[in-house]
Amino acid sequence: MYELLTEIPVPASAHFVTSDVLHVTSTFHDHARNARKTVSNSIVLNGTGATSSPMQDVGDEIAYTYSPSRTRRAVLREVKSDKKPKRFVEIWNQSALEVCLEVTERHSAFY
Repeated sequence: MYELLTEIPVPASAHFVTSDVLHVTSTFHDHARNARKTVSNSIVLNGTGATSSPMQDVGDEIAYTYSPSRTRRAVLREVKSDKKPKRFVEIWNQSALEVCLEVTERHSAFY
């Protein structure tokens, strides 16, 4: 019973992207990998209820912020590899990746 309950994603943070779109970040324990996983999804509120997008693994995101218009999101991502971690800066336009720059050689670790 413990494993089943700890594998349920629990909201860790949430914020409104627009007045009717909520971005939710949740965590849960993945017992197969013995690791804590971080996932996110968006919930669109409408007059009759809400629609939720599928959850996406965002465990390698270090930080993110939204533009003032809330249409773009800048993401700092660190991906583990065999040799050394690789660092990326991404710019997302809603759900589409516009720019992805590898900055490993130009930027030290993200905090």
